Amino acid sequence: MSLVSPQVRQSIINKDNHCVGFELLSQDHEKMGKLIHQDQKRLQLILNQYTGQNSDAPIAGLKQPLFAKISGDFCIKNEIPPILYPHLVLEIAPHYLELFSHSSLIEKEIIQGLQLCIDDFQLSELDADLINMAKFIKIDAENLNSDEISPLLLKIKSFKGKIIFKNIESHQQYEQCKSAGGHYFQGSFLGKANISRIQPLSANAQTTMSLIAALYDETSSAEQIQNIIATDPILTTQLLKLINSAAFGVRKKIESIQQAILFLGYNNLRQWVNLILLSRQTNKSVELMRMNLTRAAFCKKLAETLEVADPDKAFLMGLLSMLNAYIDWPLKQLLPQLPISDDIKLALSDESGLLGEILNSVKQYESANWSSIEQQSLAESVWCELYESSMNWADQIMLTLSSH
Repeated sequence: MSLVSPQVRQSIINKDNHCVGFELLSQDHEKMGKLIHQDQKRLQLILNQYTGQNSDAPIAGLKQPLFAKISGDFCIKNEIPPILYPHLVLEIAPHYLELFSHSSLIEKEIIQGLQLCIDDFQLSELDADLINMAKFIKIDAENLNSDEISPLLLKIKSFKGKIIFKNIESHQQYEQCKSAGGHYFQGSFLGKANISRIQPLSANAQTTMSLIAALYDETSSAEQIQNIIATDPILTTQLLKLINSAAFGVRKKIESIQQAILFLGYNNLRQWVNLILLSRQTNKSVELMRMNLTRAAFCKKLAETLEVADPDKAFLMGLLSMLNAYIDWPLKQLLPQLPISDDIKLALSDESGLLGEILNSVKQYESANWSSIEQQSLAESVWCELYESSMNWADQIMLTLSSH
């Protein structure tokens, strides 16, 4: 299914870095860069997913609830199918709680499981009873100074639900929101390095970087690559299980690294070993891997569509573009350690060249900055299809990785 306007799925995590939900963000044609609420379209998208009518929906296979911005008027008209109640959290503006409190609809639907989230919450005249009609309060961290967070939460300490901070841009801001008493967190910080305190690379990170560097060394022979993988039994097991999963569609079981090289080719093998090595970094949310896979696939599909760059290089570029987030070290300082091509290095360091333009456009799409995308000649429907298929592929890979 092609969505009418660009859609971006953003993860919401808890204090333990586990995903607790997703928000589906979208834009319209008249107000580029502004998030809008396409009530009917959104609900149809979610309904199709949960009734099995559309296996390619961008929330396919996900068990966590979807947070969706829905207008209060739409809710009051009672147009939300009951089948969606357990899977949907309705994000509404604070002033709609007054209307809901006088509606016979709200009591019935909350009892049946409809969940409300007060979006863009600010201290106002809303009393505690009204606020507690919601199960979630969402606070925009972008509009708060660090010294404003704790006082704000103190004033709503009677709230019985969960507090979500959104638009968190850095790990330092994330730690502040978490220490202040926030429960859930959302923002671009998930895909960034935590470099608020520069420290030497950990032993685990150094080992990972050494293995990745050896993998991409053009002087490495096939035997050397096999030996690199074979020295790590866990890596070997994970790689073979991944290749034999439904995501690869192999007809005959792959039983050795040599067979894996013949099946995938050297370049693809390097990428998948790289992926598994990164997934083993500790203290990182699995959502980082999901974001990374989606970006890598998106870069590859965009390169294929535009026919301006090598798709395999674009995939590797997308995969390595979040290396800093796994290692917690500036990307520009990691790149010299990697024997990769100069055009990939330039794209990763400065977003220059054809590959750099692709990476920049993908990043802008991820941030819902549609008007900042370079390739404006591509129809919105094409962008939607590329992003949806990238998400679905990433979800399938994540499902395989989590089952092993």
